Amino acid sequence: MNKQAKPKAAEAPVSTTTHTNIYAALIAARAEFSAILKASKGHNYKYADLVEILNNVQEPLANHGLFVVNEHELVDGHVYLSTRIVHAPTQQEVGPSRFYLHEVGKLDDKQPYQKIGVGSTYGRRYNLNALLNLAAEDNDGAVRAREQQKREDAQRDAHQREAAQRRQAAVSDADRRAAHQAAQAPALDPQIVNTVLQTETVDDLAKLFAHKKMQAIIGDKENPSAAGAELLKHFTRHKAALQAGGVFLTDADGSRSDLMPRPEALDWLQVNVGHSVNRDAARTILIENARMIERLTPEERTEIVGMAVSAHGNEIVADLFAAEAA
Repeated sequence: MNKQAKPKAAEAPVSTTTHTNIYAALIAARAEFSAILKASKGHNYKYADLVEILNNVQEPLANHGLFVVNEHELVDGHVYLSTRIVHAPTQQEVGPSRFYLHEVGKLDDKQPYQKIGVGSTYGRRYNLNALLNLAAEDNDGAVRAREQQKREDAQRDAHQREAAQRRQAAVSDADRRAAHQAAQAPALDPQIVNTVLQTETVDDLAKLFAHKKMQAIIGDKENPSAAGAELLKHFTRHKAALQAGGVFLTDADGSRSDLMPRPEALDWLQVNVGHSVNRDAARTILIENARMIERLTPEERTEIVGMAVSAHGNEIVADLFAAEAA
């Protein structure tokens, strides 16, 4: 009797580049990601849907031996969508990132499978954004502006290098020794950079910029030191991000986010308030971010408050109003 051949196991993506660990592979893949555009429209905001994200990341991931695994997990009676990124050559992985879907036996809906499908699609998008640290662009104009900024930065750096070379050729030996000593000055303190990047308003940023310690680092604005030029760049970019509506958010554990674009901040609040199974965690998030929520448009605020009430009841909104009043 002929033995039936066993079916072949599914093959992992073919890697065109070999890396010794998953982190090197992820860094190389991210360098090949195209700009992800917010081409889909939600209620008063735009976002990048799952197809847009996959079209931009799947090929670079596969080129470096990486692939995405999605699974449904049951944890304490609750169903989550779990996402991992696996490196085929080494079998190393990052994750999982989990997205809450529903409680077992309590999916009260006339079309439960449709609801699960929609939640899974949203979860795959949310988990991929988290694992790959993705940030979508508003439109093609934003991409062009970013590329133009890169070119201008490169031209400015090139001009500064050329000017430095001309000055170096013109100075005496004593001046060369002085310039060498200046070049050995300490690099910009990361704590100073963090102070700049954690400033919440444009007014506060202007006050910090005028501080004598900051001015001492910058020195001559037309010909700053390397540390001064780096500090100026951080000030300029952080100011632009704040003027564009960027905000900080605080998680339930008290950890603070980096500056987030406004649409991403709204998405984050919707997910962590409306989809949280822990009322105390949702309440903490609302209270910790009351100042930011108070500055939302009426439509945005109504959407956040509505999701909080739907998920956790009217009492949680009273907590938010009390925090804003304080």
